[in-house]
Amino acid sequence: MVASDCSLFAFRLQSAEASKLQPVNKDKERMHEASQKAHELSEAFSKETERKLSEKMEVIQENKNAQILAKQERLKEHVCFTGSFCK
Repeated sequence: MVASDCSLFAFRLQSAEASKLQPVNKDKERMHEASQKAHELSEAFSKETERKLSEKMEVIQENKNAQILAKQERLKEHVCFTGSFCK
């Protein structure tokens, strides 16, 4: 009888501890999910920002090349107009 009382006490103790830990575990799980979601959002934002920056840099490079070509063309016209080295 003492052994059964002892096992019953141990079972009640474990049950009480489990019921106390259940909300803590739920909070821990929610925090983990929130952290994971924040990480995913951060990754998505980084990828989108990197893509936009890459596109912007590409447009800038294209504009720069177009300006250089236009200046080279004006320089050729100027050289031909002045009569020097005109082909």
